[in-house]
Amino acid sequence: MSPDERRHSDRHGGTVDRRSVLAALAGVTVGSVAGCSSDTDQDSQGDDPGTTSDGGKSDPSPETTEETATTEETGEPTETTEELPTVPFPKSVYEFTEGESYTYDFNYVGTVSEQTWEVIGVDGDQVTVKHTITEDGESTTKEVTGSSKYVYQNVMMDAGPMFIIVRNAQLYSKADPFAPNTTFRVDVSDQQKQWEAEIVEVGSETTVNGIPCTEFTVIPDKEYASYKYTICTADGYPFTISYKAENTNSNTVRMEGTLTEANRP
Repeated sequence: MSPDERRHSDRHGGTVDRRSVLAALAGVTVGSVAGCSSDTDQDSQGDDPGTTSDGGKSDPSPETTEETATTEETGEPTETTEELPTVPFPKSVYEFTEGESYTYDFNYVGTVSEQTWEVIGVDGDQVTVKHTITEDGESTTKEVTGSSKYVYQNVMMDAGPMFIIVRNAQLYSKADPFAPNTTFRVDVSDQQKQWEAEIVEVGSETTVNGIPCTEFTVIPDKEYASYKYTICTADGYPFTISYKAENTNSNTVRMEGTLTEANRP
């Protein structure tokens, strides 16, 4: 069983193990929330590891990690080395606007659903979300209120981790090295994951359901390298446009999510 599925909430309010949720994001991380045109830089970060907000970039002076190549014939290091920038997991806060809504098709550990995140009220830092789940032809709607930082966790406790996963995955794009066709390392030692670091490989721009986005992959270090996260991100959105978590050893997909409809005032 992968670290992102040890405990799973049902849509009627079961609990979700926080470590499992964060692990699920890691590849992405498995982490917290994204932005629209109202994004503003914030210095604050969430008290809970891995639950942050939109707005800022990570450390502009990253450390580097050297990877030394070896020759096949001798196994000895060659004279060339590759240095990967190493940055902390990005922190940022997204400011929602009343009327925003995002609808996704999710498949989480075999459970298929359509879920909508609709912002029905904003009062200062307090955001009220109407969360609708349609599963097997039946719909359930609940309203949840929380701060811009923690409303994701409040929805998660009521309906499962899908939206916090696609939120946290969006945060990778806030890292300073993030740009098409780049590779960098993210230190996630403070993110309550089972691994210490991840390699982010950013590809090129593509289109998902008519939305231009940049595709990238996240792969954990060392013994967890069989977990692969493929994500597509677009500027200004609070969540990723698409997300896929898989185990390449067992050739199984643990979660998929795709944005199918959005209203962005």
